[in-house]
Amino acid sequence: MVIGWNNGIGWVLVFHITGVVMWIGGLFMALAAASGTAEAQEAKAERARLAKKAMRSLAHPGAALVILSGALLLYLVPGAAMAGWLHAKLLLVLLLIVADLALALRVRRMPEHPPSAGQLGMFHGIIGLLFGLILILALVKPF
Repeated sequence: MVIGWNNGIGWVLVFHITGVVMWIGGLFMALAAASGTAEAQEAKAERARLAKKAMRSLAHPGAALVILSGALLLYLVPGAAMAGWLHAKLLLVLLLIVADLALALRVRRMPEHPPSAGQLGMFHGIIGLLFGLILILALVKPF
């Protein structure tokens, strides 16, 4: 199947990639907002507000866009669901959703219970690793 602008698949890919940028960018933005060592209560509250806003206005809408456009791509591209690399990619996306939800729970508990530096580093590493592996599978299609 040819991917182009006339058959709609190209446009769905644009929305899919836009969703990926929003989702991953929102997750990293929330992590950056949640980090910090400010002791003043106002600064803690502002970090919590920014982290929650990043999750609510970027990460979660981006995730929804990725899931919806990805499902549409599966429908539009015949035989795509049989690809082994896609099965592995979908498993990694599922793990990314779990990481997203775990981070959202940690952010929701801010500013009273901010995540530790170790927890933020763990989330950063897991999200970065999953995103890198998803990119490799989507672009290289190794199997």
